[in-house]
Amino acid sequence: MLNTNHRRDIDLAEVNYVIKWYDSIANSYDELYANDQLLKYEALSKYLSRDVGNLLDVGCGTGLFLRYLLVNGYRVNYYVCLDVSTEIIKNALSRSRYLNSLADFIIADLTYPPIREGGLFTYITLITVLRGSYNITGIISKYLRLLKQNGLILYTVLSKDLSNEAIRYEVIYVKPYASYPELHGSL
Repeated sequence: MLNTNHRRDIDLAEVNYVIKWYDSIANSYDELYANDQLLKYEALSKYLSRDVGNLLDVGCGTGLFLRYLLVNGYRVNYYVCLDVSTEIIKNALSRSRYLNSLADFIIADLTYPPIREGGLFTYITLITVLRGSYNITGIISKYLRLLKQNGLILYTVLSKDLSNEAIRYEVIYVKPYASYPELHGSL
């Protein structure tokens, strides 16, 4: 029997809204968001080593972050682009074929990452994905289990209403694997 008392980290109606929204704007995504995203990538890049290793980009959009890294001289061994929008992932795939990097593209709800635990990723990013109304602790804990021992999760949190662009802003957070000793024995 299905447990209906389980509370999702993000309301299912919101997940469905996000899917429909990003599917509808997929062809103009870069035009709409590239400039804002590039500013965030620049701010986050101070936490990255030049040899990025394995990167999981949650809410990857069209793969702008991978392109930013490669253009700016970062080395990426393996890139996983995870997004909830089928149309966005199609665009990311078509734009990635010219990049010389090993990459996988996954369509999934960020609250249920379809990736085995075990410390595969050096960095995990969630940029312009999380909102203050989400169960951020629950979501981040799922991704911590995917980090290598010295890995980092870099994420931003949308702190205001997305419908009013004038009051939208984000805060950057960095969570190292080492700050979660309860995970050390589980990997």
